[in-house]
Amino acid sequence: MLCFHPQVRRDVSTAIRHYDSISDALGDDFWSKFEQACLQVETHPERFHFDPSGWRRANLEKFPYQLLF
Repeated sequence: MLCFHPQVRRDVSTAIRHYDSISDALGDDFWSKFEQACLQVETHPERFHFDPSGWRRANLEKFPYQLLF
């Protein structure tokens, strides 16, 4: 089970509102890609490389967001 920093909820909500303001479908797509990335991190964390900060990074498909863990 993933545990998120408290700010993640706010950041994801802000991103969804932004994409929903463009298109409801785009907001839904962002949420779907976020969920997919979370599932991949949870099931195969070793699949992701370390970035220069020392955290592993999972990029969201199609969107300029990353999960750091």
